[in-house]
Amino acid sequence: MITCVVLAAGESKRFGSPKPLASISGLPAIAVICDMLLASEVERVIVVLGHEAEAVRPAVPANARVRCIVNEGFRRGMTSSFQTGLSLAPSNATGIMLLPADMPFVQFGTFKLLCQTFEEQDPLILVPTYHGRSGHPPIFASSLSDDFKALKPDEPLSGVQHRLKQKTLFLPVEDPGVIRTYSTPQELSRLLQK
Repeated sequence: MITCVVLAAGESKRFGSPKPLASISGLPAIAVICDMLLASEVERVIVVLGHEAEAVRPAVPANARVRCIVNEGFRRGMTSSFQTGLSLAPSNATGIMLLPADMPFVQFGTFKLLCQTFEEQDPLILVPTYHGRSGHPPIFASSLSDDFKALKPDEPLSGVQHRLKQKTLFLPVEDPGVIRTYSTPQELSRLLQK
């Protein structure tokens, strides 16, 4: 059973408005992401809110498999938000997927492939790659939850992955969406044109 923690708590300073609400084919990015996750093998979606939480929350699909939680300390960074999301992960979760809300271009088939590969090969960490570049969403074995919870809020999540690189499965995918993210309206516009 795989749970996905979607990070939607950032301040989106360069974007000028909440990035999870950016329009992707007429839908908020956070809705696009959640809909794809719900259609995949992911059993639970945990959306971590923070900056402008009350503006973003209505865009999150109403579904029994989706839970929202607010990281009151979101200014401390991504690690604190992931730790907040982990607090809602079901005890029977086998893997924890991590996906920032500004990555709505990951293809549905990629989510499906990642879930199936994780369940079949049981790696400690699974990371999609596109033309040699590591991307999102990685999936971590639930046994690593304590390792992430032990990090200081300002420590990067990648520290755990680097330490366990020898036990990480890198999965090449033909999906540029795993490396496509945006920080400004101009960057989003260029991605939408592609």
